[in-house]
Amino acid sequence: MKIAELLLDEFPEFKKGIELSELYRIYFMGKPEGITLVRSYSEKAYEEIKRNHNAFFNLNGVFVFEKKTKKHVPIKLTYFRN
Repeated sequence: MKIAELLLDEFPEFKKGIELSELYRIYFMGKPEGITLVRSYSEKAYEEIKRNHNAFFNLNGVFVFEKKTKKHVPIKLTYFRN
């Protein structure tokens, strides 16, 4: 979630979605490899987001350190519908 905190000032749509939701579940997937964070909203918050804060974007240029290879590898973050 540190990446999410860094994005708050740059992406106001993202910030509003985080403020109106709470973390519901984290999925770790095999092939293709990935991590999905699922957030939940109250019915009222969901209606507000759907009306005013619907966003989708890909974020490139983020790297994570892979312990096995001891290298930094790029990851693509996809943000979909707050």
